[in-house]
Amino acid sequence: MPKGAPGVPKLTKPDLPIVPAPKTDTPVYVMGVGLHKFGRFPDKDFGELGRIAALRALEDAGVPYEDIPIVYSTSMQQGAAWGTKITNALGARGIPVVNMEAACCSTVAAMAQAVYAIASGAYDVVLCVGGEKQPRGFIPALDMPVWKRMIGAGAYPIYYAQLMQRYMHEYGTTREQLAWISVKSHKNAALNPYAHYGNLPNLTVEEVLNGRMVVDPFTIYMIAPTSEGAGAIVLGNERAVRKYGCRQPILVAGCVHVSHIYEWDELFYPPDLLRIAAMKVYEQAGVGPEDVDIAQVQDGMPIGEIEGLEDLGLCALGEGGTLAERGITWPDGDFPVNMDGGYMSRGNCIGATGAAQVAEIVTQLRGEAGPRQVSKIQPKVGLAHNMGAGIQCAVAILQK
Repeated sequence: MPKGAPGVPKLTKPDLPIVPAPKTDTPVYVMGVGLHKFGRFPDKDFGELGRIAALRALEDAGVPYEDIPIVYSTSMQQGAAWGTKITNALGARGIPVVNMEAACCSTVAAMAQAVYAIASGAYDVVLCVGGEKQPRGFIPALDMPVWKRMIGAGAYPIYYAQLMQRYMHEYGTTREQLAWISVKSHKNAALNPYAHYGNLPNLTVEEVLNGRMVVDPFTIYMIAPTSEGAGAIVLGNERAVRKYGCRQPILVAGCVHVSHIYEWDELFYPPDLLRIAAMKVYEQAGVGPEDVDIAQVQDGMPIGEIEGLEDLGLCALGEGGTLAERGITWPDGDFPVNMDGGYMSRGNCIGATGAAQVAEIVTQLRGEAGPRQVSKIQPKVGLAHNMGAGIQCAVAILQK
């Protein structure tokens, strides 16, 4: 796994149009990454969270903020012009601040635009930074019709639970297998100083199954926390890498952002959306799923990790639910997944979740993940995947 990866499954709607992803001749690299811990921070405002993450990424890249010509900023909960709160905290310089929102895939979507901006020759180096200050509790489903809110179907876990129940019916996946995904997630998060939930390294399958039921089949240990925090990525071309002496640049082999026809009957994990994104990013990167060594996939609940791996072509349909139980997706397994704890335990800080995923892939490819460094393989290719409110998807492939 995934050397025997079966490839991206066929589309359920074969007539869907697929617009090819842009290809460029200019290599673009991740030069630096930085995070602010995910959690709850009543003493810090949005600008301060973003400032800390940005400075860490800039320091990692060796690039002074004064040399940044443009900022792409991501969030979902901050209202208008949120990026200037971060640049004000860093020091207002009159540079363009592009605010982007694509729900949970915001940062990777912004990263795609930054890559194209650099490849166009407009910029040598770009800063992407995002984060959230947000309420506690479940995130309301996007633009939910009134009748669905009236019957209590106004939060994401309800939809994902329905998908999970159907999946279990079709493939025979057990509750114990779902619990293994949670156990893996919490154990990984305990080794991640930036994780929201890092206090359950010894969580057991039995404890997960006996946890408070939230929405069947998900117990409290299977659902991602709504987190505050921030994350940042510095991207640059070869000229920037040389100029700033970037110590270990990681190639952005591919980065795509796609959206879907807005249909409520297939919202919240339309499989074709991710499959189209996968086809496009593999073509853009010149690799296949069999070449991917490690992955960070959306796992707000177990169904996300399961179907994410399947629709990316990293395992067969119906196999995703077995991988954690078999040890394959653990850090010492054949194909490590969500090594930082993923959404489920690192947390879901919407505007920074993609940055956290990219940061983990970069850290693993550099061999700098410390106690959570993957041990059975020496990864060269990593993939980060995000869904955005069920109607957008962004995928990045990074290469050492």
